[in-house]
Amino acid sequence: MNAPQPASTPAEIAQRGSQVVAALEDLWSAIRRHHPELPSVVMVTGSANTKWGHTDLDRWDLATESIGSGGQVRAALSGSMSEMLIAGERLACGATLTAETMLHEGAHILAHLRRLKDTCRQNRYHNKTFVRMATELGMAWPTGQAPSSTIGYSDVRLRPETIERYQPEIEALGAAIRLYVPLHPLLAEYLRLPTVLGGEAGMSATSDPFASAGGDTAAGDDEDGLEALLRKQPPRHLGPPKSRNLSVAVCACPEPRKLRIAPRTLALAPVICGACNQEFKDRDEA
Repeated sequence: MNAPQPASTPAEIAQRGSQVVAALEDLWSAIRRHHPELPSVVMVTGSANTKWGHTDLDRWDLATESIGSGGQVRAALSGSMSEMLIAGERLACGATLTAETMLHEGAHILAHLRRLKDTCRQNRYHNKTFVRMATELGMAWPTGQAPSSTIGYSDVRLRPETIERYQPEIEALGAAIRLYVPLHPLLAEYLRLPTVLGGEAGMSATSDPFASAGGDTAAGDDEDGLEALLRKQPPRHLGPPKSRNLSVAVCACPEPRKLRIAPRTLALAPVICGACNQEFKDRDEA
């Protein structure tokens, strides 16, 4: 299958973006018809860098009347609305996996509405409460898969009957996706994605592609995994990789104490050992 040709004019390009948002809104509306407890959201797209999607709870207010050119804030009509962002990188993975991310975010919203704690550890580790919410929305935790040490049970997957339920909206979204943020070739290869738009085979459902890589191993636990690949050649939109090279500094004790420290930090000022009262020096230079 050939990749679609880009729109030829700025007006057409702008229209492509609005069509994608409209298709995302239609899919969310279909989800809400089956799960009326879920609220309306403000749907946005953009580059999320290291996440497939994100929900900013109670981010927007709905005013009782138009704000107008003066920008005066009026009283809210019905309180706050949540913002759901679907990453342009996720759109590049195809409509089915985009729907998977939307339902993943829906599970977080459901937990929030019920005042349930579905994440911990700085909101990265997804617990079994999250799995219960996701299961209610038509997803499932892969049988026999162990949770990630960093993001827990995040990697829930769409059940076949759920895909069938939303098939019309998924197909409409797939037809609308003509603008997307391209995946870095190493990321697409690691996740076993075809290079053509709409390819979905082998992709992990996790909302954080840089924490879990197409399976149950966290990149932080596997230095030969996705994180190591991206340090060698990071995606252009992620910026330069952060250096993790630490020097081993030693003191002058008979059995030298060791200190792992960034070279620039060691060079800022002397670091003194409390036992020998001597300065720690780089082991390779001591």
